[in-house]
Amino acid sequence: MRRILTIAILLIAVGLFFMNREVSVTHFDTSTLKRSYQLEYNTTVQMGSNRNLFVFKSQIDMYAFSHLDETIVALSFSKIEINQQELHALYSKLLKEIIFIKILPTGEIKEFSFYYNRDNYRNIKQIFYTLETILTGDKSYTITQQDSNGKVEVDYNRDKNSIIKKKIKYSDSSSIKIVRSDFITKIDSTWITNLKGVERYRVSLNDTVIENQLNFNKIEDNDVELFTLSTTELLDIFKSYNNRKKINLVKDFQEQSSIAKMKNIALDVEQSSRNVSYQIKANGKVQDIKGIIKNSKDEKLRLKLIEALRQSSTPQAQDALMEITMDSEFIKGDRLDALASLGFIDMPKEDLVDFLMETYYNEDKGLSSTAILAIGNLYHSIENRDRQNEIISNIKDEYANKGTNGIPLLRAMQNIGASKFKEEIYQSIKSNNFFEQYNALNIVADIDSEETKQELLNILDSDVNRELKESAKKALKSLSSYKSEEKNL
Repeated sequence: MRRILTIAILLIAVGLFFMNREVSVTHFDTSTLKRSYQLEYNTTVQMGSNRNLFVFKSQIDMYAFSHLDETIVALSFSKIEINQQELHALYSKLLKEIIFIKILPTGEIKEFSFYYNRDNYRNIKQIFYTLETILTGDKSYTITQQDSNGKVEVDYNRDKNSIIKKKIKYSDSSSIKIVRSDFITKIDSTWITNLKGVERYRVSLNDTVIENQLNFNKIEDNDVELFTLSTTELLDIFKSYNNRKKINLVKDFQEQSSIAKMKNIALDVEQSSRNVSYQIKANGKVQDIKGIIKNSKDEKLRLKLIEALRQSSTPQAQDALMEITMDSEFIKGDRLDALASLGFIDMPKEDLVDFLMETYYNEDKGLSSTAILAIGNLYHSIENRDRQNEIISNIKDEYANKGTNGIPLLRAMQNIGASKFKEEIYQSIKSNNFFEQYNALNIVADIDSEETKQELLNILDSDVNRELKESAKKALKSLSSYKSEEKNL
């Protein structure tokens, strides 16, 4: 009887054990896989009373293939829709190139490979970190995973082909608190078919609440025509991303028939822009450099040449940067880079300040804001005292009529010297515009005086939100008069 009871208990224990186990499942149980998905990703950022919504929609065509006991997933984006025009231009450019993700059989993301600098892809990486679904043989398990914010503990609960996934807490960041995390994933024998969910977290450093909503759905019976490349060709592209450490300018110069004479200038990434600037000074072929910037598809090369023009500081180079700024045939980002670089010219031309002020009045907000920042940076390179005083007077006049464009003016004031704009900055720390007030509070500590201390104490006594009060406290503690009082207490 005792033996029968022992066997019964053992059978129950074994049954309970296997009830909490599934047959170990891995992703991508086929050598190749082609699929299409529809992605919708919405991010809401709430900072005080200010709210910003980012909506991103796209079709994603996927081609997964095996390589050295791992799966490489090639992703192509199309039909991109973004609710913010500037971000639409940025992501349309970034996502023209294939993205590769190396995934282990368990579903763990091992590596991303991008055509451009990986820092540009933070939001894209976060989307795929959210899609990351790690499988074990258990029904319930907790795993530490990585996402764009750091290491995070994730709880899994599985019922056949449905998985409920919840992020619990970040293990290496005390400033990010997860308020909500609910994702439901559907899988088949190959990979994810559907994922839907929401996550909300609070960043304590600036009291910001961020909410991400994600819908990721397999498009049934969709012919993935975009991936006409073979596995070998895709693997070659994947490897080339990791080997893109040098730029050969010769090929780029030769492709531009009008500037083929420049083919003798060949540089790689390790050489500095200053070397290019020396050659600009030596041969004066500024217009040829402009042609390369206009026609090259290599972003890093274009940025290098804009910086070379800036470093050469010749009158011809300054003219070229001004021309790039105002020529709509150049890429918008290059125009802004050229304009910003004018603020760091060593020996500015007499008409450069006039050009920057004229650009400040441009209807394009990006050009206008960048121009006033450039003026603030250029101030210290101007030897003519009357010209410096004219800049200060112009900025004060513009501040008096600033409307909603006060933040770039404040930053220009800081670059020139906050003490020269004391009244304007004191006025901005009492602004009804949150972002203007926030920026002013981060600048006002540069005016180290009793008057500043009293202005900050008034802010602390007023009815402003927590983040502004924290900024005021930080500014107050950096004042020498406040430090002296603390020391005597």
